[in-house]
This record gives sequence, C-alpha cells and structure tokens, in this order.
Amino acid sequence: MVRDDRTVSVETVHAEVTVTDPRDVALYIRKFEGFAATALSGDEARSMLESIRDGFLHEQESG
Repeated sequence: MVRDDRTVSVETVHAEVTVTDPRDVALYIRKFEGFAATALSGDEARSMLESIRDGFLHEQESG
C-alpha cells in the first residue's frame, strides 16, 4: 500500500514490511503507477473476463 510519497507498506504471507527509504519508496510508486496504467475496469474488464470465460467453455466443450 502506497501511503504517501514517504512510506509504503508491503504485506507478505507472514509479516508487514514498512519501507521508508526514498529510493525504495520511489521504486514502489513507479511499479504501482505502471500497474495502474495497464489495469482494466468497467466494460473493458468485463469484456476481457467474458473472453476468458468463453475460451474455457470452448475448451470444455471440445475436450
């Protein structure tokens, strides 16, 4: 979770890590922004999920 431009919290299986080093925080912010830029929502996400579902159904019918 990007809390602000100074702190990032990362949850792992067994612990939560708080990152405060400015270089590391900047890295997490860049990564988050990259994921956000490529994320789908609304009709685009629905269309992608329907396409995946249809592919699975087609495989099931063919198999």
